[in-house]
Amino acid sequence: MVDFKRVIVHCSDTPDYQADQVRYDYGVEDIRQWHLDRGWSDIGYHFVITRMGDVQEGRSIARRGAHAKGHNHDSIGICIIGKEEFLESQFKALADLYSYCLINYKIDADSWWCHYQFNSGKTCPGFKYDYLRGYLKGIRA
Repeated sequence: MVDFKRVIVHCSDTPDYQADQVRYDYGVEDIRQWHLDRGWSDIGYHFVITRMGDVQEGRSIARRGAHAKGHNHDSIGICIIGKEEFLESQFKALADLYSYCLINYKIDADSWWCHYQFNSGKTCPGFKYDYLRGYLKGIRA
């Protein structure tokens, strides 16, 4: 079992669709295939949040993630589908995962991070750390 101390939030870097467009809601199997195509053994994230707000399990929580180079040994990886525009349903799902991580792993809001904070070449998850932290601190688990 991994001794988790933090959560790192990512985005899938897939298109943000407008409400009037036909939308394909990417999910864990799409990302798993992308990662397998890169030669990985499995999806790198532990959880994926779809555009509809469904939380899908990715890599087993019992296994070390493969989502933030140099920081996988003690972090849970969460990927939100999209690039810069996220839906209320996705933030509700993020709140559910926050409660799960707080209850099961004692990971509070101060231990949640954005991927770009660990890799200067990244911009994901498409929203700022201050926004993430403020949002999480308003949640009661």
